[in-house]
Amino acid sequence: MNPLTLNEAREHLGELCEQARQGKRVLLAHGTQMYAIVPYDPELEPNWGDPELEAALLMAVEGPHHDLSLDALRERAEQVIAQAKAAAQ
Repeated sequence: MNPLTLNEAREHLGELCEQARQGKRVLLAHGTQMYAIVPYDPELEPNWGDPELEAALLMAVEGPHHDLSLDALRERAEQVIAQAKAAAQ
């Protein structure tokens, strides 16, 4: 599917959301930026009250990766998110 401009998408937003819900790729272009419409997946939201998450965050701060640069941490976070999304499909 070719990307739609925001003006084009505005007229068909409900239909585009339905296409995304059905697993179709929906791309939007705004200037040089590209965006995708994807269904919301609550499983990918962190449960901030979860003791397991709290322990994992603490380990990240104090653990073996504490000396990684911000860019390296962001790259690793993107990898983890991509893996979680792939596993959810």
